[in-house]
Amino acid sequence: MITLSTSREGVAEPTTLLKNKYVEENIVRHIVYRTVNTVNGKEYIGAHTELKPNDGYLGSGDILKEAIKKYGRGTFVREELSVFDNIEDMYAREMELVTPEYVARKDTYNIRLGGFGGRGVTPANKGKSLPAEQRAKISASLTGYKQTPEHVFKRTTNIHLGRKRSEETRRRQAEAQRGKTASAESRRRMSEKALQRAYVTCPHCGKSTTPQMAKRWHGAACRSSSASSDSDVVFPPQKR
Repeated sequence: MITLSTSREGVAEPTTLLKNKYVEENIVRHIVYRTVNTVNGKEYIGAHTELKPNDGYLGSGDILKEAIKKYGRGTFVREELSVFDNIEDMYAREMELVTPEYVARKDTYNIRLGGFGGRGVTPANKGKSLPAEQRAKISASLTGYKQTPEHVFKRTTNIHLGRKRSEETRRRQAEAQRGKTASAESRRRMSEKALQRAYVTCPHCGKSTTPQMAKRWHGAACRSSSASSDSDVVFPPQKR
């Protein structure tokens, strides 16, 4: 079994992981998931180790279990956010997602921070801002924490490759974006940023474009070019 010890602030930390031979030999996946109530849109993010595929696990949060009892399991859907081959990365990802700001939101069932064992928030504090002193303690506990290059690679590289979103997930995402338009201030900032971009001019066709597009479609690749040696041409940066 996974053995946890209690460190300062009562935070549970891993000391001996995956000692149980059954777990070591039969482990399937370590996942970070989101469970959504399709009736009111409230959600819960958690971490879970699957010993068999599609085990139907929705979460073990106290408020979440009360909601499941009230609305019924059929009104909740679970979607996978990340999958890992070790428990450390799983809980590290949960810690990144279940932050004090996320826990304080009105549309979540989470009452504790993400990470080993959950930390810092009780049902009585749900929806309330954390005191400055407590925020300082949480910040101090995370100061100096750095992800390994392997962790970053696993978390950011093709993490959703080959996955298909369910019809329900696509529907909810579409509804969340429907009717949204950028404000005049947002459009103004985007316009100003675009005007500050550096552009290059292709010596063959005379078109101005971004350095990335110039490297891909111009130089030796330009249809107006006949010299392959121009592949190393460096265009002087310009601004529009």
